[in-house]
Amino acid sequence: MKRTAISISIVFFILCSAFSQKETKIETIQKGAVHIETTDGNDFIGKIITEDATTVKLSTDKFGEITIRKSEIKKRDQLSDGSIDGNEYWYANPNSTRYLFAPNAYALKKGEGYYQNTWVFMNQVSYGFTDKFTVGLGTVPLFIFGNSLARYSPFWVTPKYTFGGQQMNRNVAAGVFYFFFPFAGREENGPTSAGIVYSTGTIGNRNNNLSFGLGYGFGRYTEAGVVKTSFARYPTFNLSGMYRVAKRSYIVSENWFLTTGEYSAGFITGAYRYSGKSVSIDIGLVAIASEEYTGVISPWLGVLIPFSVKGARR
Repeated sequence: MKRTAISISIVFFILCSAFSQKETKIETIQKGAVHIETTDGNDFIGKIITEDATTVKLSTDKFGEITIRKSEIKKRDQLSDGSIDGNEYWYANPNSTRYLFAPNAYALKKGEGYYQNTWVFMNQVSYGFTDKFTVGLGTVPLFIFGNSLARYSPFWVTPKYTFGGQQMNRNVAAGVFYFFFPFAGREENGPTSAGIVYSTGTIGNRNNNLSFGLGYGFGRYTEAGVVKTSFARYPTFNLSGMYRVAKRSYIVSENWFLTTGEYSAGFITGAYRYSGKSVSIDIGLVAIASEEYTGVISPWLGVLIPFSVKGARR
């Protein structure tokens, strides 16, 4: 127990130090400008002078005044979504709403989404229905290997609602992880589904932040033909953070602490994240800290591909 607390405290200290340093390194772009990426891969930063149904006229420091056809605009970012390091534009974080698996308090914008694959078999698609409400649906598709394994295929749904306007560096969200087995059938006595109801608070911007979450696990089971629901006696805690070290590089840590009253454990992760404009890749390690065992138990590999519906603006 003591070893677990020390390990999590070390992670928290490292994240706090990195977070405080990073805030002074990155200069936020002045409010009022936009970043436009064209279909041929060029990037332009400036203020909009005029805009009509077919074109946008932009005032830039590098190229002066330019006119861009709207049909040639691939992506358009608001100023507050990006930053600059020197004279180089750092585009908006494509993986800003979650760490490795756990979410932070930021939400996907309306019309934005992503596909995430973890450990090859875990798949999830998430979508922003509004600027505050995000829903994810995931599965481990064991059913593709035949009917005998279909009943063991887990599915999960992850609705999350973010409170406030997400303009400040302090945000709060609440949501549910709900796991179920749609092909398992109903046993006379046994579990049918499980999940966790949680709330999380995030300090920082979409590039550099810390989150603290608290949740209660629950399970649904069948007993004598009646479906019942029970909640855990003790909460589960989460401490996570991300730190943008370069245009395409992040350090990410996600850490869970749980207890049953008799047994306690902490799951600690650290990962390097490469984020391009169209893909984000996480490579890291998962460790456990408990009285019985402390050490690395698994590698972590995750890939995230963002997308947006036509007309959505990042």
